[in-house]
Parts: sequence; C-alpha cells; structure tokens
Amino acid sequence: PREAVVLACHSRSNKYEPEAFSDWLALLQRDPGTVLWLLAEDDTTRSNLRAEAAARGVHPTRLIFASKASRSDYFSRLAIADLMLDTRHYSAHTVAADSLWVGTPVLTLPGEGFASRVATSLYSAMDSA
Repeated sequence: PREAVVLACHSRSNKYEPEAFSDWLALLQRDPGTVLWLLAEDDTTRSNLRAEAAARGVHPTRLIFASKASRSDYFSRLAIADLMLDTRHYSAHTVAADSLWVGTPVLTLPGEGFASRVATSLYSAMDSA
C-alpha cells in the first residue's frame, strides 16, 4: 500500500525465528499504518505466519507475502521497502547487501557468531569506505 510504512524481511522464511517475528509483530501493534512484507513461498508458511499474527492481535492482511522473483524485480522490490528487517541468529547476507545497495536501510541486531553479524559487518564496511 502506498500510504503504509513497509517493513520487510526478504530472507528465506526458515530464518524467521520466533523472537524476531515477535518483535516485528510488536512494531505492527504499535503502528496501525505499518505492514510487514515477507518472503514466503509456500501456503503452509503463509498460513502459519498469518495465524500467529492473528493470535497476537495483528490482522493477517497486514502481512504481505512475496515469492521469489527475477533479479530485476528482486532489486525493485528491495527499493520499495521503507526498512529491511534482519533476523537474529542467521542474519541477512546477500539481502542486506542488496538492500543497502538500492538505498533501503537495514535494521539488524548483531549476535555472538559470524552468521548473526554479517549485516553489522556490512554497515561497518560502509562506514570505513
């Protein structure tokens, strides 16, 4: 929706851990003009995420789902989001780099291990460039 704030996570859906999804739903609860745009290719995943949103008081229509896309459509999609949300335990790698490349900021929380610090490393590299 044009008038909505679009929060997105276009990492593979198997990276959506409960803690991050809870945080994302809390953001939706605080701002009724916000939607969450997720990459989820199968109906079971979409149904489970919608059910969890509804159980937490977030209308399921505020979750928007994307499937994989061509490379040009993928970059266009990244540029549409207002903010790309990162997962916690296995952070965005390519998606974070590509989001930053098209000008979409990425919200990340660095963890202890390498896999959870990649997006943070990308920001650090940008600062030193």
